[in-house]
Amino acid sequence: MFKKKNKSLITTWVVFFIVGSLVIFGIFLLSIYAFQLYYLSYYSSISDIVKYESKLKNDDFINIPMQKYRNSAIIAFGEKNEVLYTSDESLRESVKAEDLWLIKNEDGSMYYNVYSDANVAGNSLIVLVRQTNDGPITSDYCIVDKNLNVISGSLFSSVSKLTQHQLNLIEGTFKKSTNETMDIAKYEYLNGKGERRTIVFVSPYFDSTEYDALVRRSWVFLPIPIILGIAFILFMTYLFNRRLKASVHPVSEAIVKYGQGESEMLDAVGIYSEYEEIIDSFSSLMQELEESNRAKVKAEEERHRAIANISHDLKTPLTVIQGYARAIIDGIVPEEKRDDYLETIYNKAIYSSEMMDTLLAYTKMDYPEYSLHLNVVDFNEFCREYLASKYADIEFAGFEFHPSIDEEPLMDAIDVNLMIRCFNNLIDNSLKYNEPGTGIYFKVTQEENHIIINVADDGIGINADIRDRIFEPFVTENNARTPGKGTGLGMTITKTIIELHGGTIHVVNHPTLGKGAEFEISLPIITEINNGKA
Repeated sequence: MFKKKNKSLITTWVVFFIVGSLVIFGIFLLSIYAFQLYYLSYYSSISDIVKYESKLKNDDFINIPMQKYRNSAIIAFGEKNEVLYTSDESLRESVKAEDLWLIKNEDGSMYYNVYSDANVAGNSLIVLVRQTNDGPITSDYCIVDKNLNVISGSLFSSVSKLTQHQLNLIEGTFKKSTNETMDIAKYEYLNGKGERRTIVFVSPYFDSTEYDALVRRSWVFLPIPIILGIAFILFMTYLFNRRLKASVHPVSEAIVKYGQGESEMLDAVGIYSEYEEIIDSFSSLMQELEESNRAKVKAEEERHRAIANISHDLKTPLTVIQGYARAIIDGIVPEEKRDDYLETIYNKAIYSSEMMDTLLAYTKMDYPEYSLHLNVVDFNEFCREYLASKYADIEFAGFEFHPSIDEEPLMDAIDVNLMIRCFNNLIDNSLKYNEPGTGIYFKVTQEENHIIINVADDGIGINADIRDRIFEPFVTENNARTPGKGTGLGMTITKTIIELHGGTIHVVNHPTLGKGAEFEISLPIITEINNGKA
């Protein structure tokens, strides 16, 4: 009557879930990679050229892929300051060998600082300082007036007046024939034959305003990975529905044949093992009917009752699964179920949106150019105000709160918004992974020139398997803290925020504030900032 069952519904679901998660994860990684390529196509520097070391050593300038670097160009000078190669012929007139000494070095061994000043008579002056670091650190200076006449200093003793072009080169820029302002830098090296070479790299001028505009343009592409993720979820739902229907088809077919008076062995190959109890019951019923012809009326009643029960047992899950999946796939949403379906789709979209937002935050923080918006604040007062705003959430969730913050002022330079996000990640984890009634602890102390912040709870703690990896990207708790509750980036972002502030964060192996999880943050005390930087 019954052949062996060789598949598991749970295993199939897990495979679908893992494959779907990996694909969606891959979509988001590809979107991040696409944004990086988009960003790099706008911003480049001479370090992008220096990495082609083998081509530079062999004077193989023509095979350096300059097309990758939008609106950028190079010009190469030989040992006798002759032009060996240029990717843009207009550079021959714009960049001369005699101007090379005015261009800053790629490695920072020589550069200029330009300051505006005024003499006692109120006349505008420009102070030029050349800094060299390739040997003992030295500097020379020169003072010129507003007409670029050299007034004093040893830096340009051989000339009486600078040109505007020379001043632009000193400042790291120059004007192309199109009057476009470009960045300029040079790289000096010896080729494979020991001959001196100088590469000058020019690229579009890229300041903070241009970067902000680039980020704004990139937001146009944000919906694409979200749409692809939702489309893939719908596609996986469709496939899973087909697999489920194909799995139970032999059972339905056997029931139909039995109703027609046919008694055949049920071919259960391909049927999920979770239906074993139903299939066994069905098979036992058929065997009983075949073994006994007695009590025909009772047997008929038993047969009809068994078929009805089996049909009901199959119809209930199939109706929910098949109807739900088909409504999403075909767009057929009953009016009375519209809110439920919309709520489900909305929750899926919200989950996808929240994930994207967290990357972008991680990616954004991973850029070398990312900088903090620092302000010197009373850290103790800041923590009190933050906890006051957070208290309602903690109380509403049914948790107990135990803050410990000194009344004495404790000044430090922090990025207020990022620090709030850091604390939110830590406290929200305690709220998310623990039961109501759990105590949450928040303690601020000072040790020498550092601020120590301990955030802890007396909940279920952190599983030992991931304690050492909790700050790595995309790591989430297993059964110790219910899996699938986040992107696995929250603690990574928290660690990045603290490190951007010059501090450290770690898991306390032997908690002292509570018996559950405890994190300790150490922040350096910085009370002076310059242009928003410590």
